[in-house]
Amino acid sequence: MELKECWASFHDYGGVWAADVDGDHVGELIVQPGHDWAGSAGRWYVLYRRQGNDWISMQKDAKDAKNQDHEDGWGTWRPRFDVLPIVRNGHHDLRVEVNGCLKWDGAKYVWYDPKDYHGLSPAWFNASDNREAEIFWAIRYAGNKTMKFEPQWFPLAKHDFLFLTLGPPRHGFRSSTRQEWSPRLWTTRRSMCAGSGS
Repeated sequence: MELKECWASFHDYGGVWAADVDGDHVGELIVQPGHDWAGSAGRWYVLYRRQGNDWISMQKDAKDAKNQDHEDGWGTWRPRFDVLPIVRNGHHDLRVEVNGCLKWDGAKYVWYDPKDYHGLSPAWFNASDNREAEIFWAIRYAGNKTMKFEPQWFPLAKHDFLFLTLGPPRHGFRSSTRQEWSPRLWTTRRSMCAGSGS
């Protein structure tokens, strides 16, 4: 990809999140480069730190950090960027997706082991947001071979319900059915759209 196209893609579709994760008062960056860095596993994110005039990956060993042929990172459709209170070798643990956390191993950031999730405090996360359910599950049960299941309930909002399309298009029309939440009952609304498009 040409440099101009790369910058255009980043400007239109990319993003940057910055935070000081190692206490040096210089922000490290999580970068989502753009639409060309997405696939079936989600958008791709890379964690960088400034070193002199360069930005190097924090998910590589120092000896490999300038190897630009291969970038480490992770793909997700559900990013969450939180600096956690846990500090290892001067670096904060990071939450980078709904139920995915990184820890510093002394040389680079690596994924949590299942037992690491048990050290997280539920108070650090939003128990009123059902999109956070997986981190609460990991805190309680990650890696357990047996468990005593204790449900945790989350409130639901109108936007939590999906749009449903019922049946194939008939006679050049598509009938889409959407269920909407009402305080008293479920209602169904139909709309007719000409043609076979959405």
